[in-house]
Amino acid sequence: MLHPFFLLSQNYKPYGIAAASSLLVNGDYKMRNRVYRYILPVITFLLIATAAQADNVQTATNTAALSAMSVSGGPPAVMRLGYAAAGDAPPLLYIASSSPCSMNSGSGDGGAQVPSADGKCWVATFPAEGADIREWGAKADGSTLATSAFNAAFAAGNICVLVPPSTNGFYVDALTIPQGRCLRGSATAPGNYNAGYAGTSWIKCVAVTNSTCVLSAASDGSHSPGIIERITIVGSPSVPNSGAVGYQMTDGYNITIRDLSVFNFDTCTKWGTTIAGIAAHVYNLNQGRCRTHYSVVDGFPEVYVYGGRWGMNNAGDFTNSDDFVLFTRTTAVGAGGGPNTVILDGIQFNPGVGGVGCAFKWGGYTGSGGAQQVFKITNSHVEYHTYTGSNAKGFFCSDNTVPTIRALWIDNVDGDNGLTGGLFNFNSATALQEFHMKDTTWNCSGTSIDFSASTSYGEANFFTHNTWCGTVSWAGGSSTSLFLNQNTDIGKLTLSGTWGNLVNSDNMVGGLADTATGNISASGFGQIAWTPVVKFGGSGVSSTGWTYTSSGFAARLPNGGFKLHGEITFSAKAGGAATGSFNVSGSPYLCSTSGVGDPGGGTPMVLLNMSGLVSSVQAQMLSDSTVVLTQYASVGQVVLTDANFTTSSQIQFDVECNKAQ
Repeated sequence: MLHPFFLLSQNYKPYGIAAASSLLVNGDYKMRNRVYRYILPVITFLLIATAAQADNVQTATNTAALSAMSVSGGPPAVMRLGYAAAGDAPPLLYIASSSPCSMNSGSGDGGAQVPSADGKCWVATFPAEGADIREWGAKADGSTLATSAFNAAFAAGNICVLVPPSTNGFYVDALTIPQGRCLRGSATAPGNYNAGYAGTSWIKCVAVTNSTCVLSAASDGSHSPGIIERITIVGSPSVPNSGAVGYQMTDGYNITIRDLSVFNFDTCTKWGTTIAGIAAHVYNLNQGRCRTHYSVVDGFPEVYVYGGRWGMNNAGDFTNSDDFVLFTRTTAVGAGGGPNTVILDGIQFNPGVGGVGCAFKWGGYTGSGGAQQVFKITNSHVEYHTYTGSNAKGFFCSDNTVPTIRALWIDNVDGDNGLTGGLFNFNSATALQEFHMKDTTWNCSGTSIDFSASTSYGEANFFTHNTWCGTVSWAGGSSTSLFLNQNTDIGKLTLSGTWGNLVNSDNMVGGLADTATGNISASGFGQIAWTPVVKFGGSGVSSTGWTYTSSGFAARLPNGGFKLHGEITFSAKAGGAATGSFNVSGSPYLCSTSGVGDPGGGTPMVLLNMSGLVSSVQAQMLSDSTVVLTQYASVGQVVLTDANFTTSSQIQFDVECNKAQ
């Protein structure tokens, strides 16, 4: 029977080391049959286990001991028990090769290849899941630089570099992950973690001003897929140095990131600067203690972030961060295609009690050109959003360097502390071309939308299915279209300006100030409460001496007008009570004086219930917010006076205005 290590040396190609493939002397074994892809890793581990028991297979305490062994006349395989000392790295099986090492001019790299005493090479066989970074001498002591070990591991070929959990972390200064490479841990810190990082797969960074700790880059524009999984990146535990970035991705495509946590940096993550466009899919991104920016999007990348927690809910977060995301452009990027898309989906934005200055900010544009971009924030929660210091205030902000924001979509987002400072604070130089807001719910405190802050808005704007108990103010433009539909609990809706198209339907609002003109349609308005105010004296002087209760509702109509319903019950009249003509004021809507039939023409009231009033009474809406009651007499139609009412009079009325101001 052949010894298993003879089989290994003759017929098994070491996993994942492309650079070592030329060292095998018995032909090309690419294993095109997919079955072998799953069988060979199992065989590898069986052989490793066998090696420990085999009488004619030697072990080497460390790398130096392995390098002192000769291939010629030696064993076909050797088990290395550690890198510098037994136990400081997982045991690793090496196969004897009759050729010199192909890496570093025959010197090998100390991990994937180790030169033998007779000028040949020992070639590592890594498990299918990847290679432990300690195989290249990295120490998880939090103080010994492991950058060179990571660089060697990435240079070894198409293997995944594994970062094991540790107490003190692996210390690096500036680590670059080449395009197409894989970095994988086994445990990461959650988003609200603030009790140290022991037990996670974490990388600890030197605190250097204006530097990036971990960088994914591909200067050649490579599209090879790359992977980062279950990694925690930690910066200075005190105040991060200015400009320090935790993780950055520049040119490259098809990077997949899962369970990445970044803490204690000036900017925790950065996407760009890019001149060609990058594509990253990020699943569960946790960020905390980000002094200035949680994330920066620079240029025109395509970034999709699904899930995660940004902020540590007062557990040590900074109280004066500028923003969750800064969208900027610091290089001329050419014409580009587009639109490119940035998606933030399923994120809990949860900073310290001081909040951030502006949740999402566009600013610092120094470059020109580039693809159009669509920004989408969906299925997310915002907590503790307040504004501090001199930072720009507002949920969405811009500065005067930003001429255009192509499209901004907010879908299924809620906030439990309101939006102190309002939703929008765009600079007057910024044109928001398209805005969609759907299915959002916000706490009432300080919540407002004022679209008047920007000079222009695009031809497609949607505000639908939102529960928004603050105020909404929207000024139109001749080329602007707005679809307002099925929103509830709006405290007051103010519409003004000349619109290209304005559709206002099925909204529940507490008050409406509508002076908008242009191509306008409205339907299905919900009722809002109003309190009729009784006055006597011709011009509505007072109701002195009269005791009454009143209630009512108002509703906009599809024709652009509105309807008022009122109920008034008198209960007492004192001596010397006010006299004169009777009218009712307090309507939340104003009736227009222009147009045929206005004001109130052909809209008689119907008395549903009356006591103490004469018959043949009508209501008329004056050219403001006042309703008068009239009756037919021998001299014509006259206004009711105090003489028509007793202490038990009860009236209900409905009146319509054909056109609201």
